[in-house]
Amino acid sequence: MKYVKSLYGKFKSNWYIIAVGMYLLVFGYGQWTFQQKIEKANKAMAEELSTSRSMDRYEKGLAVYMPGSTCTVRATPDISKQLFVDLAMACARRHEMYLESIVVGKE
Repeated sequence: MKYVKSLYGKFKSNWYIIAVGMYLLVFGYGQWTFQQKIEKANKAMAEELSTSRSMDRYEKGLAVYMPGSTCTVRATPDISKQLFVDLAMACARRHEMYLESIVVGKE
């Protein structure tokens, strides 16, 4: 019982330190979750930007997608490995859009 009274006495005399500590913990957690949301949004935006850039190249005729058939990517010496991957991703995005249009059309 003495121990409980001792703890109560310490809490009573140092309540503001404990309150500030709790505030800092809650504030820190809030900042951490906010940072996580920002990182998630940045990652999604980077993926969307990458897709849109590859779609621009797709529109220039470097890749040809025929729904339900094939996707042809130009593979000439002037096409870098990264550009080739981007064009393949553009084909995949076009295929995703095609599949979405089929699902929407059936509903």
